[in-house]
Amino acid sequence: MELIATGRDADVFAIDHHRVLRRYRHYPVPEREVRVMRHLTDTGFPVPRVHDVAGNDLVLQRLHGPTLATSDVTEPGRLLAEVHNRLHSLAAPTWLGEGAAILHLDLHPLNVIVTDDGPHVIDWTNVDSGDPASDVADTVAILRAVDVDTIGIPGFAQQRDQLLEQFLAHIDHDPAPRMPEAATRRLDNPNLTESELRRLRDLIKSG
Repeated sequence: MELIATGRDADVFAIDHHRVLRRYRHYPVPEREVRVMRHLTDTGFPVPRVHDVAGNDLVLQRLHGPTLATSDVTEPGRLLAEVHNRLHSLAAPTWLGEGAAILHLDLHPLNVIVTDDGPHVIDWTNVDSGDPASDVADTVAILRAVDVDTIGIPGFAQQRDQLLEQFLAHIDHDPAPRMPEAATRRLDNPNLTESELRRLRDLIKSG
């Protein structure tokens, strides 16, 4: 199988034109991830369709298109905000927790695939329920802390500020009250670099 994408927790291989294999390196496929993706498919929210699950392997619908970070979308920050707003308009199922909304908690431009049918959201490993502002704050923390030189997207460092400005102008939920909490939560990610950790700590201090 051809390796077509790699992340901090999993690798993605092409099976054929219609399916991909997402293989987790260190743990089995999270049950909540599969369940919420099937739930979202039923609601019409754009996620890859789940085909099969076995151990560390998750077989999904293959999406064709660039990530939001590499697409030629005119206002990527606005589109990212629209995806957030649409997700947060859905009530969380009771089995996901006591929170009001479904939270992705890793919803950044590399986890949005821009297809001919519109944007689709991938990588639901961190899914939870809660206050939508927490999800928004998480996205802001990611964008402000990420080492842009390590993600392999030329020019993204220059685009980031404009993307954040667009995102915050069109989002329905104010992230400010949740920023320290979001930055603190991301400190637990073992894959972060020292400079990313430092920026997150700065976000916590700035409150």
